[in-house]
Amino acid sequence: MGSWQKNLPTATVYIHNIIQRTITMKTITKITLLLLLAVLAACSSTQSLQEYYVDNSDNPNFLKLDIPTSVLNLEGADLTDAQRDAL
Repeated sequence: MGSWQKNLPTATVYIHNIIQRTITMKTITKITLLLLLAVLAACSSTQSLQEYYVDNSDNPNFLKLDIPTSVLNLEGADLTDAQRDAL
């Protein structure tokens, strides 16, 4: 039996370990890229609802209504003190 045949199981394990690390690195790279894309997509340059409201509040054609909290029918709702103060 030649020396290369004796080392065959060790070489197979070594190659298997390299493949496992490569798969792991590929997975980590893919996850990192997906997270980066999600962050970039979340940071869009489109106008938010709050910005639209502020920008158009002086426009005479912009309709703004104040709705009383009694319309929400919150008598039976479990609200914290902070939530009740906000209403």
